[in-house]
Amino acid sequence: MKIKFISRRLATLSLAVAAVPGVAPLTAPGHAPVPTPVPMIPAPAPGGWTRQNPGAPGVRQAATFADTALGQEFGHPYVVVRISRADSQVVSGVNYRLKMRIAEVDNAILGQRKDCTVVVWSRPWLKPADVLTSFDCQTEDSFDLTNLNLAE
Repeated sequence: MKIKFISRRLATLSLAVAAVPGVAPLTAPGHAPVPTPVPMIPAPAPGGWTRQNPGAPGVRQAATFADTALGQEFGHPYVVVRISRADSQVVSGVNYRLKMRIAEVDNAILGQRKDCTVVVWSRPWLKPADVLTSFDCQTEDSFDLTNLNLAE
């Protein structure tokens, strides 16, 4: 009689402890453990964009390349002031999509700043390894005049 009472107490204890996250459930002999639910973390979609640390080496390298390419495009040297967002996408290589602020450099003085969104395709096994596939830059102090209602 005492054995059944102890067995029943262990089963009750097992159910009570099983509800505590991170604690393995105790089970009475002959009873199966109660499974603890595991939270599911959604995996990124294949080929989709994944958030990256702006200070990661691949991101910094892509930003430096984009900075140089934009300098050639605009005809003036630029320097990266800040990377505000970085995403990567695995393709045949890696696409880096960066939102960054760049500034003109003139005799070690920072000039006009631009906020840019760029995509750099990095394929380290090829020469050239990086390609600037797209960019969109706005001057920091520019604004759209088309929506202003100027009354005379």
